[in-house]
Amino acid sequence: MTANAASWCAVAAIVVGGLALQPAPPARRPTTGGADRGDDRRRRMNVARTWRSSWRTPQLTVDAVAQWCDQIARTVRSGHTLRAAVSIAPDDAALSAATGRLRHDLDRGCDLATATATLAAVQPTTERAAAALRLALSVLSAASGVGTTSTEPIDRVAAALRQQVADDQERAAQSAQARLSARVLTTLPVGTLAMLALVDPDVRAVVVAPHGALIVAIGGALNLVGWQWMRRITRRRA
Repeated sequence: MTANAASWCAVAAIVVGGLALQPAPPARRPTTGGADRGDDRRRRMNVARTWRSSWRTPQLTVDAVAQWCDQIARTVRSGHTLRAAVSIAPDDAALSAATGRLRHDLDRGCDLATATATLAAVQPTTERAAAALRLALSVLSAASGVGTTSTEPIDRVAAALRQQVADDQERAAQSAQARLSARVLTTLPVGTLAMLALVDPDVRAVVVAPHGALIVAIGGALNLVGWQWMRRITRRRA
């Protein structure tokens, strides 16, 4: 056996001996499988959902009012009185809070026409959801005043409100491109100026100069005016 072969054999023996003398890895703790991991994941999701709902105030929507009208109409068609149908709290949290006074007055013995008219009178006139609720309450007051058991007026209110929601969604879809363009045209000049001021000493010198700062301020003001203008146009409702 040559000297090189003997050297390689010695190195191999040392490596094998070192691997054999390594301590065994620590034993892993037994797990119960994926059930615990799934429970932990669901627990974290529930905590996050509870935290989000704690600071997010529910908002009254036109769609919730339309669903409430559908609920009242279904209850009346199933054989209940209009008063009993209105006394059932809606599923929507914001609408349930907005109509809490109505159910309270009904529990105290107030007639349905007076209770609905009273709640309709205190609704704000500038919010679309409040206007939808005022419309529904006015129809309920009129229906209870004439003593009719027909659900046709309530169905018509629900259909009108659903059409209003569909129109709002259509306008939002049509104005999505305009909103995106407004964001791009607002942020692109600011980002371009910041990049040029960062990489070009001449641009940076002009920006920090009095006349350059004045020009930048005027441009920024015009940029904000244009952004507000586009925002108002895209959010305008018919």
